[in-house]
Amino acid sequence: MLIKSEIVKTSVADVWINDDGILYVKIFDGAEINDDDARELFDVYEKLGCRKNKVLQILDARVDCTITPEGRQVSLKYSKDFLIASAVISSSLAIKLIVNFFNNFLKYDVPLKIFSTEEEGLKWLSGFRK
Repeated sequence: MLIKSEIVKTSVADVWINDDGILYVKIFDGAEINDDDARELFDVYEKLGCRKNKVLQILDARVDCTITPEGRQVSLKYSKDFLIASAVISSSLAIKLIVNFFNNFLKYDVPLKIFSTEEEGLKWLSGFRK
């Protein structure tokens, strides 16, 4: 399990590892995650040790945000190297459509599910603990 980290600020999100070793990504309001932004996030994951020790992720997208097709491709390419499973927290229809697109059409290699609350997401992620 990874050790708790300080918050790392990227161009689109705050990223940190909590006391339980869960990777938190809190997307900024108005963020449009493109390929460079996605690479920046994965660079932070690398620095936090998530490649050597894959993690469970909470992606907090309870804001107005989106991801470009190029950003999706970067996410598809690298997520499997860092993540065990990812719980997206959002009640936005647009985010639900993106998550469904990842799951149904892009053959995403990491279990990915959307939840209305962080508690629901954490409960689902707990099923992936070793």
